[in-house]
Amino acid sequence: MEFKKVKTDKKIAAHYLDRAFGFPVRFENVPMVRIHGAWTPDINYNDVEEVLVLMLAIKPARLTGGELKFVRLHFEMTLHQFANKFAISIEELTKCERDGAEPIDLNWPTEKDIRLHILAQKDVGPSVFVKAYESMETRKSARRRHVSIDHNKIKGRRCRELVSACL
Repeated sequence: MEFKKVKTDKKIAAHYLDRAFGFPVRFENVPMVRIHGAWTPDINYNDVEEVLVLMLAIKPARLTGGELKFVRLHFEMTLHQFANKFAISIEELTKCERDGAEPIDLNWPTEKDIRLHILAQKDVGPSVFVKAYESMETRKSARRRHVSIDHNKIKGRRCRELVSACL
């Protein structure tokens, strides 16, 4: 079997806004490849998902409905399982997720529990966990903004290093 060599165009985009995760994620320094005439990120979305869920745990603003749904689906939890785990009603969870880009209307201790659950599941280590917990009190009132990922800073780094570098 013979394969035909195809010339591919590549570049690095300084900024790229991606909505594939259910909410906007701003990539910086992202490798791009031209496929059928359209530029698309040349990244492993599974790896990005792992980084993204950690970034949401330490995000300086309240989580949005789209981000909350992303977290629930990342951990493969049903609405019922997630609602039970965090002692909220299914109706309340559904309303939050449906609000999409709006900050969730959960009390801060519940949102903090969700964020700490992410960190615990990703085994970031005790010192990083404590540092993240302490920083959450000062972050709860920060204004909303996009999650931003610099592709150069995430390549080859472990979860613990990524979270520690962001705190």
